[in-house]
Amino acid sequence: MIIKPNEIRNNEEIETEICIIGAGTAGLTIAREFIDTSKNIVILESGGEEAGSVTNESTEGKNIGIPYYDLKDTRERAFGGSSHLWYYVPGLRSRGMDAIDFEKKDWIPYSGWPISKTDLDPYYKRAHKLLNLGPYTYRCEDWINPDEINYLQNEDEDGFRTTMFQFARRDIFYNNYYNDFKIAENVKVFIESTVLNIETTENAKEVTHLTVSLQNEFQFTVKAKYFILAAGGLENARLLLLSNTHAKQGLGNDNDLVGRFFMEHPHIWGKGYAGTYYPNEHEKFNSNEIYNFHYRNGTPLLGYLIFKEEVIRQNQLLNITFDLRGESVQYPARYSEGIAAIQNVLSNMKYGRINKEMFRELGKFFNNGTAGAYERMRRLVNGKVKKWNRYELEETGIIIKLMAEQAPNPDSRVILGDEHDLFRQRKIHLDWRLTDLDLESMKKSMEILNTSLQKKGLGYIDVHLNTDLSDMAQKIHGGFHHMGTTRMHEDHTMGVVDKDCKMHGTHNLFVAGSSVFPTVGYANPTLTIAALAIRLADHLKKEKFAQNITRAI
Repeated sequence: MIIKPNEIRNNEEIETEICIIGAGTAGLTIAREFIDTSKNIVILESGGEEAGSVTNESTEGKNIGIPYYDLKDTRERAFGGSSHLWYYVPGLRSRGMDAIDFEKKDWIPYSGWPISKTDLDPYYKRAHKLLNLGPYTYRCEDWINPDEINYLQNEDEDGFRTTMFQFARRDIFYNNYYNDFKIAENVKVFIESTVLNIETTENAKEVTHLTVSLQNEFQFTVKAKYFILAAGGLENARLLLLSNTHAKQGLGNDNDLVGRFFMEHPHIWGKGYAGTYYPNEHEKFNSNEIYNFHYRNGTPLLGYLIFKEEVIRQNQLLNITFDLRGESVQYPARYSEGIAAIQNVLSNMKYGRINKEMFRELGKFFNNGTAGAYERMRRLVNGKVKKWNRYELEETGIIIKLMAEQAPNPDSRVILGDEHDLFRQRKIHLDWRLTDLDLESMKKSMEILNTSLQKKGLGYIDVHLNTDLSDMAQKIHGGFHHMGTTRMHEDHTMGVVDKDCKMHGTHNLFVAGSSVFPTVGYANPTLTIAALAIRLADHLKKEKFAQNITRAI
């Protein structure tokens, strides 16, 4: 049932069993698990039934860390939440996290989940059905025909492998499931209803009610047995920090963890940023549709290269994926410092100028940081490149796009700023920070992939990365993936919520969404958000848990 603002009285008090803050992927997924059950559910959504609500002004903020998007462009307050921002075509890139992503790794500080991939697998399968995806498998061999050749197949222990991403439709929530909520008698969705404060008992051990504002400045309260905060990776932290009536540093923030450990997926896309792949057999590579958007048995797919776990462990890397659907481009020789140096040497030799400068140019060729210069020279000798003269050497390459894991970093965080929104609530400042580990891992990963490709005779990569933060920060952008700000950990001094997403110290408050991720892998977070949401719904359905809550109230 959809409840509009004109149906609510000023200072009205509403009681329910479960109250969910936010009608995005996490909130709607949880609520959908309770449709047509005996439980009464209230969902509070700040936006309207469609995108473009005036309350989007409240998502504004200030970036005070490395360059990032305008914050209001990265979120949407509406029924369906930020799914309104997914691409129309091909849709939402979907994949679960790898088993290694859940593990504690010695070379990654603060890593490790209190649950494993095995624990989440049954919920990933259910999330696949929710998002109308294909079978729950991402192995390349499960999607290609037996007689089909994968040009970049590499099954050696020191190599890479191909994985698949599937795609979900952008309108899966606000079109496919909207009617389910519209007619559900036990689920009430209050639109244009913005939560201002999570009110608790004096010791903050129990949430008593929520203070909610309408755009006409009417207010109402919601009481429930238990509450679920599902407003997104930035707004979850913001609302907890704003809720300081009894918890002066913010609710759940006794250990100064709320808002810390903000993570994104660093992306590097574009000419010259990450690198260019030069296949030995370009036509054969191009004829392979795996690395371009395609359909198999009605499922939209896209292939990526990833490292095997042995490579990640041996080289102490962060996880990463390589996107090879980049456009084919022609690069002139002067794009590579090494090739330009060889051109100068040959020009000097042609005119009999043998001097110290020539040897310095040779040193550039063999020592410059642009990988592939020597390989290009070899390919020139073998007639593999298109053109050579005094000025120009050209061949066709494929731009490589990266999407990498970010290491947990307590200094990367969300804090409250001094500016106020239309509800007179403080807006956020985002201080996104990367570490040397993040930058070094991306560069090292490109170099390892290049070595592996050359070893297998599959071509080479011209790498264009360094680890200078001021340079790299200009090339990196995010994916609107806001993660880690209310991290999951069994130790209350290390995390905001426990393995069941219950807030430490407050028995009837849960947090849903990617803000609970302790580490993030490389995969888009939505499928994991949905899987964790279904898992939380199952947890709340347990009769024993419900009885405990009833006694505590």
